[in-house]
Amino acid sequence: MFPSPSLPVATVPLDRAGILVGSFLLLLVGAEVFTNGVEWLGQRLGISESATGSILAALGTALPETLIPVIAILQGGSAADDIGVGAILGAPLLLATVAMFLVGASAYLFAGRREADEAVRYPPESTERDLSFFLFAYVLAVAAAFVPSHLVSVGIAVVLVGLYAVYVHRSVRSGDLVDGDDMDDHYLGKIVERGLGAAGIESERDNGSDPHSLLVGLQTLLALGFIVLGAQLFVTEIEFFSETVLSVPAAVV
Repeated sequence: MFPSPSLPVATVPLDRAGILVGSFLLLLVGAEVFTNGVEWLGQRLGISESATGSILAALGTALPETLIPVIAILQGGSAADDIGVGAILGAPLLLATVAMFLVGASAYLFAGRREADEAVRYPPESTERDLSFFLFAYVLAVAAAFVPSHLVSVGIAVVLVGLYAVYVHRSVRSGDLVDGDDMDDHYLGKIVERGLGAAGIESERDNGSDPHSLLVGLQTLLALGFIVLGAQLFVTEIEFFSETVLSVPAAVV
């Protein structure tokens, strides 16, 4: 049983709740903008479509839960380790269970709206590669949490980094190049085009559908900044709510 909350729900500070919600929204916006940026970055670098999705775009969706434990550990505090472990182990477990269930359930429930009917179409080669690497690496990561030896834990960490390097190498070598015609317009490029149009300046290129490489890099860096800021605020508020309001272990929250 958890101890009873130290504060009634009605007395939750509205300013802290607002910061928590705002930091979460900042993470979402940053991840969306980052993903759009790295998709175009992959196209500019000539990286295969599967590698862009598995590596570059995955960075955008994984950065929030990756930076949360990093920032929690760097900030320190009584709940830092719990927040870090919870974020590291919780996110992939959620994706491997709830997210996969939602994909299958959606395909079944909305079969009438889909060309594939109830079938779930996926690239077998890249999917098998991704799941094989994930299952093996996740088992090692979980095992590291129960190993009392610091030296063994460091060894597992080195192996995990090596596994990811092998995964990146195999992903980059496989698949077809990204087709720019199938991608969403570049967000920052669209803003630049609208700004130039409002100023009456005629652009030589459509930076929305064919963004300059400088804009691609700038949007990616700006989105990364949003994610870092959002993660820092999120960690601070999670620690506050877990200890002061909910009296629930930070790892659970």
